[in-house]
Amino acid sequence: LFPYTTLFRSPPCRGFTPQLAEWYKKHAESKNFEIVFVSSDRDEPAFNEYYAEMPWLAMPFSDRAGKAALSKRLGVSGIPILVILDENFKVVNDNARGAVGADPEGEKFPWIPPALANLADSPDGLNEESCLIALLEGCDDDEQQAAIAVLTPIAEAAKANGEGTLFLYTTGGDQLSPQIRKLCSMKPASGPQMILLDIPDDGGYHVADVSGGVTAETVGTFLQNFKDK
Repeated sequence: LFPYTTLFRSPPCRGFTPQLAEWYKKHAESKNFEIVFVSSDRDEPAFNEYYAEMPWLAMPFSDRAGKAALSKRLGVSGIPILVILDENFKVVNDNARGAVGADPEGEKFPWIPPALANLADSPDGLNEESCLIALLEGCDDDEQQAAIAVLTPIAEAAKANGEGTLFLYTTGGDQLSPQIRKLCSMKPASGPQMILLDIPDDGGYHVADVSGGVTAETVGTFLQNFKDK
C-alpha cells in the first residue's frame, strides 16, 4: 500500500463518486496514495456494476466479515464516508469527504484536521459530534485573533486528551454560519458569540455568556457546564 491509504464506502447517492474519481486521477500519482472501496451494496452484481465506474482498488465483496469489522473499527455510522489512514494504518482523518471538494488542488492533503478549524474549511463532523463554535463576525481583526489565540490551546488539549468535542470558529463569509444562527435562533451581534451545538442530542444547542469576551475562563466554564449537564 502507498503511504496514504483511503477507505471509501459507497453512498446511497452516487454523486460523490465522480467527484472523487476526478480528484483521484488528478492527484493519486503525485500525492502517492491509494483508495480502497469498501462496499455497502446489496449484492455482488450491484457491487460489480458500481465498482466498474471506479479507478481504484476494492475490498472483495465476498468479505462481508472483513467489511463489518472494518466499519466497526473505524466507527462508521453512515455513508458515504472517506477515511484517511497513514502508512501505519493510523487514522489521520475519519471524515474527509468534504475536503475533496474544498481542496480541489490537494494543497492540504492528507487533510489532518486542525484542533481549531475554520468553519469555512472544515464542516465535517457537525452532524456527528458536539461542536463548540465561536462566531466572530461581529469582531474586529484584533478581537478575532485574540479569540483564536485563546481557543487554540484549549482545542489542542482537548484533542490530545481524546475528547469528542470539535472546536470551530468563523470570521464570516462561510455558508454554514447563517444556517447555524437560524437553527439556534441567534442574530449577529457586535462582539463575539459562542455556542455549543450538539446535533446528535436531538439538535440541542447551548449559548455561552461571553459578554466579557472570549477568555480561557469563559470557555472553560462553558465546557465544564456542558459536561456537567
